[in-house]
Amino acid sequence: RKATALLKSQAEAKRQERVMAVLLHDFEQNAAEALWETGLDGCVAHHSPRLATLIGLDEALLRKRPFLELLARSGVDVAPLRAALEAERPFKELRLSAAAPHGAAGLGGPRHWAINGKPLADDEARIVGWRGVLADVTEQVMAQERLQHLAHTDSLTGLANRFTLHGALRAALAQRRLVALLALDLDHFKLVNDTHGHAAGDQLLQHVAARLLACRRPADLVARLGGDEFAVLVMADADESVDVDALSQRLIDVLEEPVDIGGRATRTSASIGVARPSRAGDAGVSADDLLVHADIALYAAKKAGRGRHETYSVDLGDRNRRSVMIEQELRQAIHRGELELHWQPKVDIESSRLVGAEVLLRWRHAQLGSVAPIEFIPIAERSGVIREIGMWVLREACAVAASALPGLVISVNVSPAQLHDDAFIACVRDALRASGLDPFRLELEITESVFIDDVQGALQRLHALRALGVRVALDDFGTGYSSLAYLRRFPFDTLKIDRAFVNELMNSIDTRAIVQMIAQLAVTLNMRTVAEGVESPAQLSAVTAVGCDEVQGWLVSPACPLDEFLAFRKGWVHKPLALVEQVRALGAV
Repeated sequence: RKATALLKSQAEAKRQERVMAVLLHDFEQNAAEALWETGLDGCVAHHSPRLATLIGLDEALLRKRPFLELLARSGVDVAPLRAALEAERPFKELRLSAAAPHGAAGLGGPRHWAINGKPLADDEARIVGWRGVLADVTEQVMAQERLQHLAHTDSLTGLANRFTLHGALRAALAQRRLVALLALDLDHFKLVNDTHGHAAGDQLLQHVAARLLACRRPADLVARLGGDEFAVLVMADADESVDVDALSQRLIDVLEEPVDIGGRATRTSASIGVARPSRAGDAGVSADDLLVHADIALYAAKKAGRGRHETYSVDLGDRNRRSVMIEQELRQAIHRGELELHWQPKVDIESSRLVGAEVLLRWRHAQLGSVAPIEFIPIAERSGVIREIGMWVLREACAVAASALPGLVISVNVSPAQLHDDAFIACVRDALRASGLDPFRLELEITESVFIDDVQGALQRLHALRALGVRVALDDFGTGYSSLAYLRRFPFDTLKIDRAFVNELMNSIDTRAIVQMIAQLAVTLNMRTVAEGVESPAQLSAVTAVGCDEVQGWLVSPACPLDEFLAFRKGWVHKPLALVEQVRALGAV
């Protein structure tokens, strides 16, 4: 019985050996990897057919040749493998590479392999050779390299991306090689996308990238941060001198040259913000600090008129911090009851009758004090807070006009952001309904800027407002290039003549002729004209002489809180001919 069991055990062992041999043969013939085995002399003792293919050599050359020599013959850097073999320990996933493999055709270009190996030992545990597996991992390596490339490069322009720029900026600061960081933004790029399509916009960005690369110095880095934002990292050794202002202006000049896109000459301009590393004694500046500083300077360049460059300064930083604080505090101003409406009278010149009032917003903050509209309104528009504030102003103004100002037409300013808000028409409708104000007593004042990005959309919204029954006034008329074109496309109720014209009326024959033409045009189109900023009897006489209908300004009254306005109105009723008398005294009527 024991003999029978032994025979069965031996038979099973032989069967398993045959199975393993078959499996090994199948692996050698069909696997993507190659088996290799060397003797004590380092020569190939055994290999699968796949090995010759992987290293690009004729199979006849492999047997009994040193394994390291064969790999080196294929262009492989064998130093890592030699070190692993000399260490006499098993190794896994050791990376081998060949920049330009030699040997069999079809192996052009860089190749990469992963090799595993373990020592073969005799009965006395002495190493007598090596055995392992070699795999071609070129595709995996190239995929990883592509991912690395994508992680560090902008896919549209081929420039470095924000991640790469940040790393280079940190390194330049550490090496004290940074001269300046230039943040560059295209002016009105959205208009190119909207007018010619996103494909044209992409082509323009590629042209911009090429021009920036052509202007850079060899040591500099050009990056695209996203959208139409670019950056140039200006670097130099300690003994080099770089004129950053001249470089910035050169970039602006180059980018202003027309670009041919689809047979069309497309023009653009750029604004640049410059940030420099800290001076000696202020070592706390970081890469993030410089990026913020460059952005602050860029915004200042755009605010100053675009197509120019500005350099960050402490004063600029202080102003930016104040702007940020104002933006943050504005979001709470309504809920804290810090906003207040002031009312500036509008008087009919011919009759001296008080006919309306413009609603002006005022803000008094607990810490900041009285913040001027010229400071906080642009911040509100840029941040989008103007929508919420504008809705509050509209509701409050309608409610006050309906309850306390019978018979007067109230004028409320509307920003481009408000007009282009999809909810604005409904907001006006709701304010009228909630207050019970006659729509004809509400006048909405807009400026030409509402037409810049979307003329058709603006006109559609204006017609929708007219359908509600409200009046529409064109503010600052004559200061833009397209005012007359807009008069042809929309029947405004009122034209407000900018104070700049009023100030020049008595000193400039040309200005007088322009304002007189505007007044005559308004009569022809059945519109009224309002002269803004009238501060003296002489100015009143001048605007009367050219034919303006209404007057608004400090001569009549500055903007004031509601209680003061109500007192003013009550007093004005008792002297209805006051303006006429002033004008007659000056001989204008």
